[in-house]
Amino acid sequence: MSLIAQLKKEINKADWEMLKPHADRDAIIVVDQELELADVAAAVVKDDSDTVKNWMDLKKVGKPLAEQLTEWGNNPNKSFIFIIVQPYVLVQEMAN
Repeated sequence: MSLIAQLKKEINKADWEMLKPHADRDAIIVVDQELELADVAAAVVKDDSDTVKNWMDLKKVGKPLAEQLTEWGNNPNKSFIFIIVQPYVLVQEMAN
């Protein structure tokens, strides 16, 4: 099984209440909805720093903004898909 296929199986859904403890320890990485979560996870797993840096430069991957954290805190039932790639938790917002 390919790495991407394996990672796709590890993607789960959660609400903000479940993810907040990871944000509290500064482990949340937000992935833009234009990107495939499994592709970003694979780049992190493979330590493909050039690709990850490019996504970060394009503001497609990065730490949550203060505004996002406030919005999510005000909407604890906000839905996400996520995957854990130690020590990070990669998340994408789901449309509500």
